[in-house]
Amino acid sequence: MKKKIVTILTALLLLMVPVIPAKAVEELPSGTSNIDANFFAIDGGMISTQSNGKPKLLVFFMIGCRNCENTLSSISKSDWLKNGDVEVCAIECQNAMPGAIQTFRDTHCSEAGGMIQFGKCDFDEADAYLQKTGAPAGSFNTTPLVAMIDVNNNLCYVHQGNLPADDIEDYIPTLQASSGSNSGSGSGSGSGDSQKPGSSTDSKKDKKDKKSTDSKPGCDHVAEYFTINDATSSDDALSAYQCIKCGAVLRYEAVPNSAYATFLADTANAILNAGQGEVTINTDIWTCFNRAVFDAIKSRPDVAVTVNYSYKGEPYVLHIPAGTNVDSLMDENGFGGFMYIQHVINTSK
Repeated sequence: MKKKIVTILTALLLLMVPVIPAKAVEELPSGTSNIDANFFAIDGGMISTQSNGKPKLLVFFMIGCRNCENTLSSISKSDWLKNGDVEVCAIECQNAMPGAIQTFRDTHCSEAGGMIQFGKCDFDEADAYLQKTGAPAGSFNTTPLVAMIDVNNNLCYVHQGNLPADDIEDYIPTLQASSGSNSGSGSGSGSGDSQKPGSSTDSKKDKKDKKSTDSKPGCDHVAEYFTINDATSSDDALSAYQCIKCGAVLRYEAVPNSAYATFLADTANAILNAGQGEVTINTDIWTCFNRAVFDAIKSRPDVAVTVNYSYKGEPYVLHIPAGTNVDSLMDENGFGGFMYIQHVINTSK
């Protein structure tokens, strides 16, 4: 019965998390200053956000995000990357372990030939780029987040969601253009000599339009979201936005937060169905429990909970003794971070 309740809770959590479609590439006002930051490189040293006479692309991604895999895999196969037209830095934004990032790189970006630098940061640092568009803090909710920086270190475009290399290529001429006009009053993007993406003379746009019309001629698509892969405790569910008339898949998207919802439900289920003794939870991604997990701990005062987790790349162990009063471990919204839980347990001894 308890297992059934948690299964229902999982379904409700997933229903509460909407599928957030990829947002259009957003052009920022000419001369928007780039953020000066440095990220840890997984091969040692630091990665700077600053461009040095060459356009720079920052791709903030998450391990397990299918859109991130598609975007970075596409970039790794592109001619413009291999020709050195743009410097590309892929920044994992959940402070994953370097080994996990290396596995992602070797699995999805092997064709890059080392032309993509990989590093890591936290969500707040990535979210700062989205705030440059005027969005409030915490608006970063879809990965990857792509930031395009021109040769003069101006932040020109940002985008949330899958962005194929062919689409990125449309923006490279603008990023490479001299900023003689940008360094002036800052109004507009120049004399108009540099073609903007999507102009009528953009042959790539014509090519993509032709590609889309050739794929399923004559269908005025009516699309719905369908689940392709269910979420696991580490990977978000994958959905396809698919035409119900002709079957064409218009795009694939990860379901944001579905992996976290699954982790919470699996954890609560493990506690509720444990034999007497101890439950061990292992995670390299998550650092917080919700009310459902605390309710499961409360209902099993005979079970201790040990959590092996990572924070900023370092391993930690949290031990919640059997019979702990969990009401003191969570905030008014029912959430409790592992670091906070440890602090409360240590100070109550």
